[in-house]
Amino acid sequence: MTSPPTSKGTAQPRARLPRRHRGLYVLGVLIVCVLAANAVIGERGLLEGRRAERRHDNLLDSIKSLHRENQSLKNRAKRIQKDPTTIESIARRELGLIRPGEIVFIVKDRLPAAGKTP
Repeated sequence: MTSPPTSKGTAQPRARLPRRHRGLYVLGVLIVCVLAANAVIGERGLLEGRRAERRHDNLLDSIKSLHRENQSLKNRAKRIQKDPTTIESIARRELGLIRPGEIVFIVKDRLPAAGKTP
């Protein structure tokens, strides 16, 4: 017995799905499309995830900046409490204090009198 001959070069016709199965197929494709769109642009989708990462990075940068500022303020507070030169400069600048024996000269600009030229 010999086996039946096979045709290699001929294309076989594509089997069509029954009408009921076609509707299910279209519905399945539609559901997959909706789920894919939701995964990309939904409330917890890819785009929102990227935005959250950027906000997170910005907040980390802000925290680092605040840590640096906090350390700077701690150092300044230590200097104000312990360094006599710093204490003196603040007292002179902000409170107008002077050392005993110092003479203070206050120089004010005079405005020219009305109608007179200097």
